[in-house]
Amino acid sequence: MSKSLVLCATILIFAAGLFPTKAKVLRFNHLTVNDGLAQNGVMGIAEDRYGFMWFGTWNGLCRYDGYDFTIYHPDESDSTSLINNRILQVYADTIGDIWVLFSDAYLLCRYNFEDDNFSRWHPDDVHPDIIDSLHRYRPFVQSVAQTAKYRWQIKAEEMALVQFNRSDSSTHHYLPDPLNPWSISYDLLTELYLDSREVLWVGTISRGLNVADTRQKPIVNIGRKFDIDFPSEIRAIATDSRGHLWVGTREDGFYAIDRETNTIEHYKFEDGRAGDENSDQIRKIYQDRFGLIWIGTKGGLRSYNPETKQFRHYQLRSTSWIPNNWVFEIMEDYKGDLWIGTFWGISRYIREEDRFQPLSNDMPLSSVRVRDIIEDKYRNLWVATEAGGLTLLKRGVNQAGEEQFVPEFYWHDPLNEETISSNYAYCMDQDEKGFIWIGTPNGLNRLNPSTGTFKRYGEAEGLPDRKIVGVVCDSAGSVWVSHKKGLSRIHLANNTISSYDYFDGLQGNEFSQNAGYRDPESGELFFGGVYGLNSFFTSDLEKNPYPPIVYLSGLEIMNQKIGVGQRWNKRVILKKPLYLTDSITLAYDDRTLTLDFVGLHFSNPPANQYRYMLEGFDRDWIYVDAKKRSAAYSNLPAGIYLFKVMAANPDGLWSPQPATLTLQILPPWWKTQWAYGLYFILLFLVFYWIYRTIELRIIYRQEVTYERLKASKLEEFNASEKSFSRKWPTKYERPSRSSLAHWRTFCKKNGTCPKGRSRCK
Repeated sequence: MSKSLVLCATILIFAAGLFPTKAKVLRFNHLTVNDGLAQNGVMGIAEDRYGFMWFGTWNGLCRYDGYDFTIYHPDESDSTSLINNRILQVYADTIGDIWVLFSDAYLLCRYNFEDDNFSRWHPDDVHPDIIDSLHRYRPFVQSVAQTAKYRWQIKAEEMALVQFNRSDSSTHHYLPDPLNPWSISYDLLTELYLDSREVLWVGTISRGLNVADTRQKPIVNIGRKFDIDFPSEIRAIATDSRGHLWVGTREDGFYAIDRETNTIEHYKFEDGRAGDENSDQIRKIYQDRFGLIWIGTKGGLRSYNPETKQFRHYQLRSTSWIPNNWVFEIMEDYKGDLWIGTFWGISRYIREEDRFQPLSNDMPLSSVRVRDIIEDKYRNLWVATEAGGLTLLKRGVNQAGEEQFVPEFYWHDPLNEETISSNYAYCMDQDEKGFIWIGTPNGLNRLNPSTGTFKRYGEAEGLPDRKIVGVVCDSAGSVWVSHKKGLSRIHLANNTISSYDYFDGLQGNEFSQNAGYRDPESGELFFGGVYGLNSFFTSDLEKNPYPPIVYLSGLEIMNQKIGVGQRWNKRVILKKPLYLTDSITLAYDDRTLTLDFVGLHFSNPPANQYRYMLEGFDRDWIYVDAKKRSAAYSNLPAGIYLFKVMAANPDGLWSPQPATLTLQILPPWWKTQWAYGLYFILLFLVFYWIYRTIELRIIYRQEVTYERLKASKLEEFNASEKSFSRKWPTKYERPSRSSLAHWRTFCKKNGTCPKGRSRCK
């Protein structure tokens, strides 16, 4: 072992005796008054017909939907409220009705779903089976819950919850452990209940509720399993040919774990001498085909020979072997050469010559800050860079017969969605079909090398977070990605996504950059994060077969919560709870609203996913996580809409049918039918007025024309009369009869007979 190596600690832990069959050990989540529970003493547990959970306490009755508690208290002025706060038991009968037994009251209460209140019952009026069940399952009475594989029982004399394995008759006792956050919270247990989705609920006398999914994933916490308190973030993981696990940390060197003998060795390089600075900041660990362990640090490159237990240090900042001491990546190609990615370029370790060769100017990179390197099935190299996207180094031969690499660059184009989603490429891996998966701060990318096109995965596709820091492809046709909200699994067969977080047993939700690894022999997966290291086998992670039951849970109008029977603008909007309501009608002034929804699936409620759409307004489904379980709309046009919402469990199994609500927005008064009738009448009157005005003008013009014609004819007549008078005989002579007849005809025809001319008549 080299002198520069400081062996800080060696911990030997030997298991005694034979290793028994490993039984499932449940991880318990805890619900207390800090989460909204009315009191930490839980006396009764039941599930109603709709899937809501009910808990009786000595401070009221609680209904739980996985996120929020609704508390029911007695009200002396309301006969439809609870009798008192001191609840002894809660029971769901065969049709899912909730019955409440009180510690100091003779009457019972039954919950009325449609009215959201309670009716009071005399025991003589209740079916004997209900009375018997309420008393049989009182707190502190030994209760049992069971599945096909396991049976759980509260044993008061042992002050423990006991688990029986049906297959081998083994047992496990659950006791409080202050050092284990997943242990049961208290040893004085009151109630045990297994719900319809195989989630186990355990009540305590003063520490609230314990909740465990009996189908939870067997994810191992390496630190807890081997009693290692990693003081620093996990940055690098590898396994060697002997089955040892190598774990590199951010500032605390690295650990070598023999999982057969439970032996742990902790190595640190820094001893204060020159050249060892930053050497305990581990970024990459890799075992080559010859068994050497290569360790990339911020202080250079080291190799370790397990046979001789000797380290070799390549402190190369002052040489040209490696461009930079900050080593991020170590990759072995098909010839056995190593490619070392640093913060300032790439160097190639030519094994046959035992020398390093920096990347020449003939093989330029899109960025010198190298994050990851992989070799594809065509022996080409793909380089993920910081700020430079992706570089492909196509391996070939030049005219002189020498090996050469021809670079190709893949950049982000904001106008082309078939390009990489960001120029910051953190990590990569290649699946069995040859697709390359790249993690970026702007989502996951799948590259088709044959076409050069990318497909993007983000929050709209079901990922909880878009900042992808680790990518690992398994042998079961899945791609695993780590991010700041846990782990996600993309099932390539059906393109669905399952997500896991702290409540599934992860070290925490935040994982480290490029700290994902798959054991090439066993297929075991490892992911390191801020608080430790997890491992699991993909084959052990069975999908939860229960989809969530999705409901609409709340309505807000103009930011005001609307309750059952509450009057809003002089009318009642909800006559029964929203989850039992088929349709609502809102006035035009109430068209700014928020709809809340919930998916009842208690294995890990924060990991549930949701999608919703308002038909007639939204063009497509809108995807949200459990923190955004509401849909807000403002200024909706008048009309009839259909709101739909669906929920998926953490394994990506969606509810078969959406919850729906028909939403009618009434038009404003100026768009109602009677308003349109008034508009028609007014329009008719306007048209009639226009018509009469035009008609009167026409008559007036006709009269004016007539008068003008009449005057013209009169003038013509007068002129004719004067002319006739000049030709008239003397006053003693009379005109002939033919002349008079001609005169009368002319006058009558033209109406120009002068006044006083009686002979015209």
